Amino acid sequence: MKISLPYGGSNVRVQVPDENVLAVIEPREVQIGESSARVRDALQKPVPGISLEALLRSHPGTLFIVNDVERATPTAAVLDDLERLNLLPDSAEFIVATGTHAWPGPAGLETVFRRRLPEVASRVHVHDGRDEKSHVRIGRTSRGTDVLLDRRVVEAEALVVIGSVEPHYFAGFTGGRKGLFPGIAAYPSIEKNHRLAMGSGSQVMRLQGNPVHEDMAEAAGLLGDKPVFSIQVVLDGGNRVCGAFAGGLSDSLHQAAQLAEKIYGVPVAEPADIVVAVVDPPLDRSLYQAHKAIENTRSAVKPGGILILAAACSEGIGDDSFVRLLSASRDPEDVLLRADRDYRLGFHKAARIADLARRISLLAVTRLEPDVLKSVFMHPFDDLQSALDASLGEKPEAKILFVLSAGLLVPLISGTR
Repeated sequence: MKISLPYGGSNVRVQVPDENVLAVIEPREVQIGESSARVRDALQKPVPGISLEALLRSHPGTLFIVNDVERATPTAAVLDDLERLNLLPDSAEFIVATGTHAWPGPAGLETVFRRRLPEVASRVHVHDGRDEKSHVRIGRTSRGTDVLLDRRVVEAEALVVIGSVEPHYFAGFTGGRKGLFPGIAAYPSIEKNHRLAMGSGSQVMRLQGNPVHEDMAEAAGLLGDKPVFSIQVVLDGGNRVCGAFAGGLSDSLHQAAQLAEKIYGVPVAEPADIVVAVVDPPLDRSLYQAHKAIENTRSAVKPGGILILAAACSEGIGDDSFVRLLSASRDPEDVLLRADRDYRLGFHKAARIADLARRISLLAVTRLEPDVLKSVFMHPFDDLQSALDASLGEKPEAKILFVLSAGLLVPLISGTR
């Protein structure tokens, strides 16, 4: 069987025997109408009945929180819709929720705001989680997270949070409360929250009982009675808006998450001997982001099986804290010991990779240096066909599961949910 797979901005073709293919899965197709109509309808029928028009009328100092370039959120399109509905004040201020991500730079801001950037540039602020003086402590969660948020957000009259909801490997789903926390939180606050990702309850597409999500939601709630209006969109596999939800931060998130799970949770009859996790932009830019595909697909690999990550990683590793821990450790057990004892932000990634490396083989097709991949318990390959040939040479009878959009798609093994 010949299969065409996206990689590095183009398509590559691989060939494997028909009898070795278990399945090729991708996000479910959904009916797509006019995306602006979906956003408009959501704003006209918000949950649970909060009116954006009334909020803007009574709070002229409303601050708009938007995602950075690391998310596929169609921020510019949503802003266009708001403008058409006369719901975007001419003097609106914006803050880019970077969390711990890198400063987006002019190119990144242009990706977020598109044609609107020259008009709003002077009113765009970029959150810097490492700038201690720019944050205000607003309280502590029941799990002991000191919550420090960007001063601009704390002092704003009201907030509009624009985001997108998709599966997230330890927060359950992106979007909603993540725009506030960790989006505009201080680095130490984010680090404390993300340590909770070391626990077993922090799972993809799980909100109830997920300590990371619950801590995030509690942190966002510490803003008290400050008005917060949420606009959350759900994208299909082609990054087209297929759903929009507006209103309260929690309600809009949960409704969007239900749709996201229908699109990105795809049933698979059984685990596979070999799983090929193909990562799409923008999550294929760095190993830090592409790692999400490993987490989304790990449960679909049989014990002793093989997981092949296919992600260009054209911008390198990204935040390298997890790589530094992995490469400085003797073996996976040493990684897990160090991560638990001396946790730093990003160590949860190292711990999860180490845990998986104890049970399966990790192969990687990227543009990273081979020595970098070897240092994180991954076997490097120059191309996907070579990785498949090597895997089938080791397991001639293997069944292969190809997972497209693996940074978002979650294979659901029958009987496990």
